[in-house]
Amino acid sequence: MSTLTGTGQVLRFLLRRDRVRAPLWVLGMTLMTAYIVVELGTVLDEESLQGMAQMASAPVTALIGGPGYGFDDITVPRFLAGLYGAYLMLGAAFMSMTTITRHTRAE
Repeated sequence: MSTLTGTGQVLRFLLRRDRVRAPLWVLGMTLMTAYIVVELGTVLDEESLQGMAQMASAPVTALIGGPGYGFDDITVPRFLAGLYGAYLMLGAAFMSMTTITRHTRAE
């Protein structure tokens, strides 16, 4: 008997149970990320992107958004990962909490 015995059945059950909720969460997070990338690319030119990188190096902004790696040669993807990455991770954490809570409650 393997340690993975029954994993396929459990996975099929979970996919069947969340066949609507999980794809909607994934689609929503993907669309939000794509929207932020397009929005940042449209709104921020090179000069304002450098200004945002300078603002991100301030202690308060670093406290909220993290240290901001790669801001010495800033691009839109680096800016997205540096400042918006934490918020997208919080969205994924909220998705996980609501899914876990749903699976631990009797319907």
